[in-house]
Amino acid sequence: LAQSIDKIEQSPLFLEKLKEGKSYPRILSELITDNDLLSSPNNTLGLSYVRAIQTYAPSIQPWTISRFQSAHHDNEISHQTFASGTSIRQSLMNQTDLWKDVVPCEIHKHYERPHISLEDKFNYLKYALLSQDATSLAQIYT
Repeated sequence: LAQSIDKIEQSPLFLEKLKEGKSYPRILSELITDNDLLSSPNNTLGLSYVRAIQTYAPSIQPWTISRFQSAHHDNEISHQTFASGTSIRQSLMNQTDLWKDVVPCEIHKHYERPHISLEDKFNYLKYALLSQDATSLAQIYT
């Protein structure tokens, strides 16, 4: 699979889809349709990590951890042990304490307040909306 991805990343079709504004995981899932491994964003991310390890640090032995009880884009923390990054960020932004149940105590001090407020995000969002054409914007959620 890693070799297939290497070839795809060099293809004109891959570059064309990038220019259309499609995300890397979406492009892979469109161009590699016969592999269920790429159906999950976490798997795509994990595969990217493994490929980087093979290239830059082959002495590292990667280990995988199966995700259960919580999907990649879940917005709410629904399990006492596992949560998606999205749900943890949502809890932080909403200033609820639910995230504390799923984040190790040793790093709570780093997350006592949101790093970026909604107001801080506005200028970036405004820039993205004003600097892209309608076709590019339409590709974000399609």
